Amino acid sequence: MRHGPGGRSAAHAAARGEEELALVYNGELYNTPERRTAMEGWLTEEVLRRNKSPYPKTHHPAYLQAVSRRLQELLDIPGAPLFQLVDRAALMELLQARTETPWYGQLMTVPQTIAYFLQVNHWLERYRIRLG
Repeated sequence: MRHGPGGRSAAHAAARGEEELALVYNGELYNTPERRTAMEGWLTEEVLRRNKSPYPKTHHPAYLQAVSRRLQELLDIPGAPLFQLVDRAALMELLQARTETPWYGQLMTVPQTIAYFLQVNHWLERYRIRLG
């Protein structure tokens, strides 16, 4: 277990005085104010206070290229499971989109949306899901 300033663990630091607010699941801390308190001294103020993001995000152009290439490969498979849920033409349109405007939701721009659809397809394949 990693310890922060003063030799205390993150869970121990978060538990100081506000145990009822801290939600612990599988040994991990999920209450934002307590996580921030626990990580003081470990992380910069900018990182400690930034807004939560529900989806991993990168702005590196190589990421967009990589997920676009994988989606193009998927589009070349006629029976890909994803096509049960998502219109093939819409996915092709997504590949052509080069905007930072969220395509879906608040934070998912084009690269994150492509990655999401690739993950859905992987899940459908892995568990052999077929929709009636």
